[in-house]
Amino acid sequence: MFNFSNNNSSSQNNELYDILGVSRNATKKEITKAFRKGALKEHPDRGGNEEEFKKITGAYEILKDDEKREIYNKHGLEGLKAQNNGMGGGMPRDIFDLFTNGFPGHMFNEFNMHPGARRNNSIRKGTPVNVELEVPLEQMYLGAVRKLRLKKNIICSLCEGTGSKSKKLLKCNTCNGSGRFTQIRQMGPMRQVMQGVCPACRGKGKSIKSDDICGKCKGKTVVKGENILKIEIKKGMKHGDAILFREESDQEPGIIAGDIIVRIKEKKHPHFIRKGDNLVLKKTISLRESLCGCNFTIKLLDNSKILVKTEKGEIIKPSQFKKISNYGMPKEDGSSGDMYIKFRIIFPNKIEKKIITKLEKMLISSSSSENIENPDALLVEMDNISSAEVKQILDGNHYTNDEEEDIYDQEGCPIQ
Repeated sequence: MFNFSNNNSSSQNNELYDILGVSRNATKKEITKAFRKGALKEHPDRGGNEEEFKKITGAYEILKDDEKREIYNKHGLEGLKAQNNGMGGGMPRDIFDLFTNGFPGHMFNEFNMHPGARRNNSIRKGTPVNVELEVPLEQMYLGAVRKLRLKKNIICSLCEGTGSKSKKLLKCNTCNGSGRFTQIRQMGPMRQVMQGVCPACRGKGKSIKSDDICGKCKGKTVVKGENILKIEIKKGMKHGDAILFREESDQEPGIIAGDIIVRIKEKKHPHFIRKGDNLVLKKTISLRESLCGCNFTIKLLDNSKILVKTEKGEIIKPSQFKKISNYGMPKEDGSSGDMYIKFRIIFPNKIEKKIITKLEKMLISSSSSENIENPDALLVEMDNISSAEVKQILDGNHYTNDEEEDIYDQEGCPIQ
């Protein structure tokens, strides 16, 4: 999932669907059917409108691809542009060429193009910079604003990136302004031709007089600066999500500054394990509690508390799950995932035969203080759910087996 600054609301990203005459919820089959119908009608060889044909083709090339469609739905054409400019898995050039002659005027502006012209490739854009930001699970649950301080090169304001006091550059005498040098070596009857970047001007083709070098940047055209990024952590963000800051990387004369991509890294939580939109909590109880009932308080990620209990006569088995609906992570649609409690039972090492009849009195819980009902905690109900059902629900979130959990939490995970 990508989060782009200044992105459009998803409700506004309907233009490609309108071009094909389908709804946002249309299936692939419906999109393909609409494309074939429209393309057949507007094909130039059949007397159709060439511009409309290009629009239909361009819209179909995006909406038929699940990944591009998802990015377009969330972030519009701006998101697709970002993906193509270094986010990985970019769009083929011919798609943008279709945009050039096919889409309405405001779309050309989105891609820095104008009707009837190809994209301007004369100005290079800097390489994107990836930054990893570790975020606690609490901030992913509640949302937060973080600030990230980064060092960057900034074009010198005194010489405006020329490196020269007078801002007047001379043609390099070594390469005659080409920025490259050619050296020919005669090796007997053969010639060896070597080419490379001019060492005098470092490929710029320009030079500066020694008494005209800028005193601020010392002729380097850039100075060291600082960049403070304000990062919005949205509720429900996931590990690996990316937030894009356009053209905020190092500046350099003659090129467009690269983007900064902040990738979210989820910080391991001491109690909860996140599985997609769901939370898993391991709770250790005594054998007495598993047989005779127990109640305990759970401190949530927003610091509020809930009280859960089992009834006497309801037996809790080792590795049994209970589900608390709507107490998981926030979702994009405003709802919440669920919380799953996995119980671990502590068994006594040995019980003498003569006191088996006094079993309940013997098995005094070492955590009996937890069983006192907390008047500040909200009492919620737990639903019965089988381990098979839980694993089926969590499989899509890479929930595998107990061994994986034990690696995460070898000592068990008693509540706070």
